[in-house]
Amino acid sequence: MTGGGTLPEGAPSVREDLIEILLGDDAAASASVRRLTSANGWPQALEVADVWSVAPNLRARLTSLGVDAPPPVRRELFIRAQRSSAAATLQARRGVQLCQYLEEQGIPAVVFKGLASIAHLHGGSPAQRMIKDVDVLIRPRDLTQVLEALQAVGMQCEDGGSLGDYLAFVRNSPGFGGNEAITLRGKDQADLDLHWSIGPSTHPGLHADAIIDRAERVTLFGASIRVVTPADGLMLSAHHSIRETFAADQMLRDVFDTAGWLTLLTQRGSLADALQQASACRMDVPVLALAEILVRRSGRDRIAPTDARAERLAELFDLQVREGPIAKDLTYLADTHAVRQIVSGLLGGWKRYRGQMAAFETLLSGQRLPLSRRLALRLYQLRRLDFRRWRMLRTLAKARSAYQRRN
Repeated sequence: MTGGGTLPEGAPSVREDLIEILLGDDAAASASVRRLTSANGWPQALEVADVWSVAPNLRARLTSLGVDAPPPVRRELFIRAQRSSAAATLQARRGVQLCQYLEEQGIPAVVFKGLASIAHLHGGSPAQRMIKDVDVLIRPRDLTQVLEALQAVGMQCEDGGSLGDYLAFVRNSPGFGGNEAITLRGKDQADLDLHWSIGPSTHPGLHADAIIDRAERVTLFGASIRVVTPADGLMLSAHHSIRETFAADQMLRDVFDTAGWLTLLTQRGSLADALQQASACRMDVPVLALAEILVRRSGRDRIAPTDARAERLAELFDLQVREGPIAKDLTYLADTHAVRQIVSGLLGGWKRYRGQMAAFETLLSGQRLPLSRRLALRLYQLRRLDFRRWRMLRTLAKARSAYQRRN
């Protein structure tokens, strides 16, 4: 079940072996290294690692295992890891500068996801955490001021369309999972994902203002910036995983981040409070699902009793490791809220809504899929949508709608 095309021959086993190397215990990981070497699977594995944005993690894991991949693979992995580290460092430094700039304008700006992981979990070093952009959370009421401030330093909205059309599309697009955000780019600036809402009907604890009020000050590259708390970092990793349908191709870094957040929260003695907060915000199922993935793959201790919903989401992750990501629009079949969003968007203007959808498809995949190709992929996936897979998608839909439910 792949959203972007048929998998090359042997790719499922390569993906499984790569996951074992990255997340499995030493014995399983070492066996997978040997399998890839004997089957000449490393070229595919490196390509998959690039898709998953985990080349630095792969290199570090091979080093810790003390099991050698073939010399050409080691050289290529070194080059890719160095390249990603340099790019992440540049993005991180520029992101810190933009946060400082917004603070100087009197606008609270809090980083999360990749830059928060670098700050909290990796000692300020981007070497082990790839980032392609910088995620920043602002208060909804500051959006206009922030856009004006960023445009003043040469940053522009990525799609170039009107803000009104874009906001209407975001609110009616289930692919955003209730998240309201916009991407901005500028010469010699960080690629910035600007967020102002996790969803219009979330628990008050997930409101942007509340997350910003709880933020901590962390020194990064010699500058003091606001960073989400570890408890919020955990919830936002879960939120991103739900948005990306627990497909490793888009959210494997969230699994690594979750391992770090759980360790840090345990060290601080605040894991129980973080889990209670997640439950109050109705983010407990995706949080427990990420923890379940780590239990199954890494042998990590359970943080809570088993939960059937979390287990099904972990199974959905495993399924997409083997078969590639399920097309997002297929997951909407199991989600009545998503269907209502799409209908609202279409009623607001088909041509405009379809244009925005096509623009995002191009940004995400690098090309716009012909309708015949899109239909062929969906038909292939529909034929494989048995009861077990349908139940996984229903669990995903319910978890996604839970945190967006109006109080």
